[in-house]
Amino acid sequence: MKKITIFIISLILVLGLSACSFNINTDPTYQRTISVDGTGIVKISPDIAYVNIGVQSKSGNVKNALDENNLLASTISETLQSLGIASEDIQTSSFNVYPMQDYGPMGIGDETGQPATYYQVDNIILVTVYDLSILGQILDNAVQSGANTINSINFDVTNKEEALTLAREEAIQAAHTQAEATANAAGAKLGDIINISTYTNNATPYFDGKGGAAYGTSTSDVPVSAGQLSISVNANIIYELK
Repeated sequence: MKKITIFIISLILVLGLSACSFNINTDPTYQRTISVDGTGIVKISPDIAYVNIGVQSKSGNVKNALDENNLLASTISETLQSLGIASEDIQTSSFNVYPMQDYGPMGIGDETGQPATYYQVDNIILVTVYDLSILGQILDNAVQSGANTINSINFDVTNKEEALTLAREEAIQAAHTQAEATANAAGAKLGDIINISTYTNNATPYFDGKGGAAYGTSTSDVPVSAGQLSISVNANIIYELK
């Protein structure tokens, strides 16, 4: 009986020692590391705009609706080209024909309760504008030529490489500064870079509350403010700690 008791106690001690030593890292290649993030933001002025100009027509006869829409779209295209927009920069992005039902102002239809049927044609033209100084004039003339919807105006930059390079450098420097400060606070020193990753965000409008340049040369032009775009890059760096 004593032998059995001694054996059980010895077994418990062995298991206890094994459990205590389980979390001890004896790997000689183990590295202490620190992971930091940094962001770089560069603001630039746009030099290109994408405008969606729409023509909507309605008629009880589908052919009449299409003919009216085509005539207006052709007139708008000619007007845009007369302002210096190349034909290849005028592109149909959406064209739809819908049968619609009209129950009248009272919502009860005709004398039999049936709605009147008509057809609606929507034609959206994507226009690329490289000269932002005439953007207001383009919008004003497009509306005068028959456009009845302006869906959106998106500004962009044709060449972002210089801004991206600068934003990337700022992001990496910001991450490095943070790593140094954190390592010093912990009583350690930075070693070699183990891994570095950068992520670029799409250009987004930047508003500083001061307003941007309003494009347009006459009082009749539509006032358009391009403002600035913000180019943002995020960097993640993993350093070895000494």
